Amino acid sequence: MESDFDGETATGASVNDRTRARIRARTGLKYTPNDWLTFDTRVRTGSNASHQSPHITIYDFNDNPTGDADINLDKWYVGAKKDNWWAWAGRNSFPFWSQDEIFWDEDATLLGAAAGASHVFEGIGTVSTSAGYFALPVGMRAYSGHLAAGELVYSKKIDDVTYSLGGDLFNFQPNRGDSDASKLLNGNGSRKYTIATLNAKSEWRMRDIPLTAEMDLLHNLQDYSATDSDAFTAQNHNQRDGYVFSFKAGDTDKQGHWLAAYYYAHIETFAVNSSYAQDEWVRWGSGGETRSSNMQGHQFNVGYAISDNLDVLARLYLAEAITTQERNDRFRVDLNYKF
Repeated sequence: MESDFDGETATGASVNDRTRARIRARTGLKYTPNDWLTFDTRVRTGSNASHQSPHITIYDFNDNPTGDADINLDKWYVGAKKDNWWAWAGRNSFPFWSQDEIFWDEDATLLGAAAGASHVFEGIGTVSTSAGYFALPVGMRAYSGHLAAGELVYSKKIDDVTYSLGGDLFNFQPNRGDSDASKLLNGNGSRKYTIATLNAKSEWRMRDIPLTAEMDLLHNLQDYSATDSDAFTAQNHNQRDGYVFSFKAGDTDKQGHWLAAYYYAHIETFAVNSSYAQDEWVRWGSGGETRSSNMQGHQFNVGYAISDNLDVLARLYLAEAITTQERNDRFRVDLNYKF
C-alpha cells in the first residue's frame, strides 16, 4: 500500500492525493554445476517502460489509471567466484557498494561484465576492488549509453566495531545518436556524468541488536556551463553535490526481529543520474521513470519479521525539491514473502 499526500508542483500548486495497492514478484532459476561457477536467470513484474520499478498497481483508490502489467527477464548471467576473486558477464544487479538506493536503484539491472577481488592484510585490514563496463537500460527491453565504473573499499574491525570506507568513480557516456536516448527524462540520455562517491560505514552490536551508521558523499566532476545549449543543463549547471546520512537498528532476518531506521538525503539535480537512482521517495516523473534528484528530506522505517520468510516494513518519506517549491510526502507499507 502506497499513499502520496500533501504534494505540490514546482510552482507551489497542490497535487491531488493518491493511494494505491501494488504488487511485485520476482522468481528465478540458478544452477551451480560446481563450487565456483553459477548460471542465473530471473524474471520480474513491472512495466516494459520502467527499468526502475517492478511494481504493478492492482487498484487505485483515487480512480487513476493503473498502468502497465508486464513481465520481463531482468537477470541472465554467468558468474565465477573462487577464493578472493569474482566475475560475471550478462545482465545482473549493480555490483558496487550500495548502502541505500539513493545513487542506484537496485531494480535497474545492467548488461555487461564486472570483476573484483579482495585481500586481507594482516594487522591492517581488508582491501577490496572491483570494476565493470555496462550498457545502460532504457526500460526493460532497450539500452542506450554506457557506464564504466571502479571501486576501492577498505574495512577493518577495531574492538567490536567494523569500519568501512569506500571510494567509487562512475562515468556515464551517452549515445546521443540513439533514438532510445531521448526516452530518458531531462536529457539524461544525452548528458555526460562523472560522479565520484565516498561511502563510510560503522557496524557494531548492542545487547545482540545490530547497529549501523552510514554516510554517502557524492560529487559530479563534470563542468556544465550556464550557457549550455540544453536549457535544463544550463539552469542546473552548478547543482552537482549530494549527501546521505543514515542510522539503522535491528533487522528482519529472523522471526520476531525488529528494524528501525532513519535517513536524511540532500541530492542536487546532477549529483546523480536520476534515470537510474531510487524511485521510492517521490512520485515525480513520467513514462515509467522517476525523477529522483533535486530532492532533500527524511525517511523513517519500522519493520518486523512475522516469520523467517515473512516481514512487514512501513516507510514514511518527507521530501521537497531544493531549487523549487515541489514537494511530496509518502507513506508505504510492504508485506514481503520469500520462499
